[in-house]
Amino acid sequence: MGVLQECVLSPLLFNIFLEIIMTMALDGSNEGADIGGEKIGDLRFANDIALLAEQEKGLGLQKTLTEVAKVSKKWA
Repeated sequence: MGVLQECVLSPLLFNIFLEIIMTMALDGSNEGADIGGEKIGDLRFANDIALLAEQEKGLGLQKTLTEVAKVSKKWA
C-alpha cells in the first residue's frame, strides 16, 4: 500500500494528502494567529506542521489539535 520511499511521486502525493487533511480540519475554524491582517492556522514545511493560536494557553489550540487528529485518524 502506498508508493516506494524514493519514488518521485511521494512528496507530491504527501503534499496533496496533507492539504486535504488540513483543509478539512481547519475549515470554518476561526483559530490561528493574526499575521498581517490574515488568520494563519498552521505553518508547514516538509513533514513538519506547526499549529498557531493567539494565546499560549486556552481551548483554541487544543481544539485545533483534536480536530487535526480526528481527521487524520479518519483518513488513516
